[in-house]
Amino acid sequence: MKSYYNSLNHLNMDSCFVCLEQADDDHPYTDIVCKCKGSLHLHTACYTRLRGLHAKCPNCKTAYPDTDVEYDDGLPVKVFTDADGLIHRYTHDENNQPHGYYTVYYPSGKLAVKRTYEHGTPTLIARRWNMNGVLIERCTYLRGKLHSYYYRWGDTGELLDVRTYYEGEMSGRHYIFTGGKTAKIQMYVDGYPCGNYKICDVFELPTRICVNWKDAEAKDLLR
Repeated sequence: MKSYYNSLNHLNMDSCFVCLEQADDDHPYTDIVCKCKGSLHLHTACYTRLRGLHAKCPNCKTAYPDTDVEYDDGLPVKVFTDADGLIHRYTHDENNQPHGYYTVYYPSGKLAVKRTYEHGTPTLIARRWNMNGVLIERCTYLRGKLHSYYYRWGDTGELLDVRTYYEGEMSGRHYIFTGGKTAKIQMYVDGYPCGNYKICDVFELPTRICVNWKDAEAKDLLR
């Protein structure tokens, strides 16, 4: 962290002591509780991160007062229990938006959900488990939208569903499995089914092919 700190002799006194950026409506300055108060500025997020990583101010060496706030990698942690008894734990930014890992636990303590947020927006890989610890869902987010492969498993671990997304819309092949075998294959473009789809038997051989997805009667066959 030392590389972040700058000598006061070379510091623009109107900028944040840590990131050297000016304050704005989304990134305001905060009150400082050490001897540096009045001599420098810190954004709320930068100050929160400092207190999470250090017991003392890196500049004036004043010990920070004790706090009940838990920190993880310099970010404050919020924990709450929802109406279903699930325990949510996540780190958040200065606007109290989830930022970093977001985990959910069953009342038993077993992991139910693990995902990642960037300033309140889902990103990267998300996973979900059942109460027995079996992975039942895995997907990827890009800028808050489903993107790339989505997998779904049954409660005993059997594969049920594989599909692909592009920026929130289903795109490409959608596979549905029964008893470990391919039961249906459907193509999607921009969230809509298109072209042929196949109904397969237990040997994964097509037994029915449907075309004309612009026909309303054909669309009803998938419902």
